[in-house]
Amino acid sequence: MVNLESRLQEIKTIIDAGEYFTIHKARQYGKTTILHALADFLVDMNFSARDIAGMLQLYEDDYQTGMNVHKMAELLYDYTSGYPYLGIPIM
Repeated sequence: MVNLESRLQEIKTIIDAGEYFTIHKARQYGKTTILHALADFLVDMNFSARDIAGMLQLYEDDYQTGMNVHKMAELLYDYTSGYPYLGIPIM
């Protein structure tokens, strides 16, 4: 089994340096799998209750639902631990 973490760190170093990279292999070698893992590795989708409140406030400003933004933000944070997946990602 390939150590995916070291590969992802290597690709991140290339990206951080502003360089390009390619992934080429025959079918069924895990190219799509590594790209999905890279997306998860590069993007921090962990939000604080304050971050969530900011997004909810923008929604409330647009739609005037009457929600208690701060209470809803706390509930969402408590339920998700700040990670927005309420289910599992589809790969």
